[in-house]
Amino acid sequence: MDTQPRAKTSGTALYRDRYLKVDGRWLIKDTYYERIYEFNEQLETSPALSAHYLGVHGGGAVLSAGPWLHPATGDLDL
Repeated sequence: MDTQPRAKTSGTALYRDRYLKVDGRWLIKDTYYERIYEFNEQLETSPALSAHYLGVHGGGAVLSAGPWLHPATGDLDL
Protein backbone atom coordinates (compact mmCIF):
# COMPACT_ATOMS: atom_id res chain seq x y z
CA MET A 1 0.00 0.00 0.00
CA ASP A 2 1.37 3.37 -0.98
CA THR A 3 0.45 5.64 1.92
CA GLN A 4 1.88 8.91 0.55
CA PRO A 5 -0.81 9.69 -2.07
CA ARG A 6 -3.42 8.07 0.21
CA ALA A 7 -4.38 5.42 -2.31
CA LYS A 8 -5.05 1.73 -1.89
CA THR A 9 -4.85 -1.02 -4.52
CA SER A 10 -6.42 -4.41 -3.82
CA GLY A 11 -7.14 -7.46 -5.91
CA THR A 12 -6.65 -11.14 -6.42
CA ALA A 13 -4.81 -13.37 -8.85
CA LEU A 14 -4.17 -16.97 -9.80
CA TYR A 15 -0.61 -18.07 -9.08
CA ARG A 16 1.32 -20.94 -10.58
CA ASP A 17 4.75 -22.12 -9.46
CA ARG A 18 6.86 -24.76 -11.17
CA TYR A 19 9.38 -26.73 -9.14
CA LEU A 20 12.47 -28.74 -9.94
CA LYS A 21 14.11 -31.30 -7.67
CA VAL A 22 17.88 -30.71 -7.47
CA ASP A 23 20.07 -32.89 -5.24
CA GLY A 24 17.02 -34.00 -3.25
CA ARG A 25 15.72 -30.44 -2.69
CA TRP A 26 12.63 -28.93 -4.32
CA LEU A 27 13.41 -25.50 -5.80
CA ILE A 28 11.14 -22.96 -7.45
CA LYS A 29 11.96 -23.03 -11.16
CA ASP A 30 9.60 -20.21 -12.08
CA THR A 31 6.51 -18.47 -10.84
CA TYR A 32 3.65 -16.81 -12.71
CA TYR A 33 0.45 -14.99 -11.85
CA GLU A 34 -2.50 -13.64 -13.76
CA ARG A 35 -4.58 -10.86 -12.23
CA ILE A 36 -8.26 -11.79 -11.80
CA TYR A 37 -9.38 -8.35 -10.70
CA GLU A 38 -7.90 -5.19 -9.23
CA PHE A 39 -9.45 -2.08 -7.80
CA ASN A 40 -8.00 1.22 -6.68
CA GLU A 41 -9.50 3.58 -4.17
CA GLN A 42 -8.58 6.94 -2.76
CA LEU A 43 -8.31 7.18 1.03
CA GLU A 44 -9.35 10.35 2.82
CA THR A 45 -6.57 9.97 5.40
CA SER A 46 -3.37 7.96 5.57
CA PRO A 47 -3.92 4.57 7.20
CA ALA A 48 -2.53 3.86 10.66
CA LEU A 49 -0.33 0.85 9.88
CA SER A 50 0.24 -1.56 12.75
CA ALA A 51 2.86 -3.52 10.76
CA HIS A 52 4.80 -2.84 7.57
CA TYR A 53 7.15 -5.68 6.55
CA LEU A 54 8.57 -3.97 3.46
CA GLY A 55 9.14 -0.78 5.44
CA VAL A 56 11.38 -2.73 7.82
CA HIS A 57 13.01 -5.26 5.48
CA GLY A 58 12.67 -3.75 2.01
CA GLY A 59 11.43 -5.57 -1.10
CA GLY A 60 14.61 -7.59 -1.67
CA ALA A 61 14.06 -9.73 1.43
CA VAL A 62 10.89 -11.20 0.00
CA LEU A 63 12.50 -12.13 -3.31
CA SER A 64 15.79 -13.41 -1.91
CA ALA A 65 14.28 -16.28 0.07
CA GLY A 66 15.52 -18.76 -2.63
CA PRO A 67 17.32 -20.79 -3.62
CA TRP A 68 15.96 -20.11 -7.09
CA LEU A 69 16.84 -21.24 -10.56
CA HIS A 70 17.93 -18.36 -12.77
CA PRO A 71 15.15 -17.89 -15.39
CA ALA A 72 17.50 -17.35 -18.34
CA THR A 73 20.22 -19.90 -17.59
CA GLY A 74 18.52 -22.41 -15.30
CA ASP A 75 21.55 -22.15 -12.98
CA LEU A 76 21.03 -22.45 -9.25
CA ASP A 77 20.93 -18.96 -7.70
CA LEU A 78 21.60 -19.22 -3.97
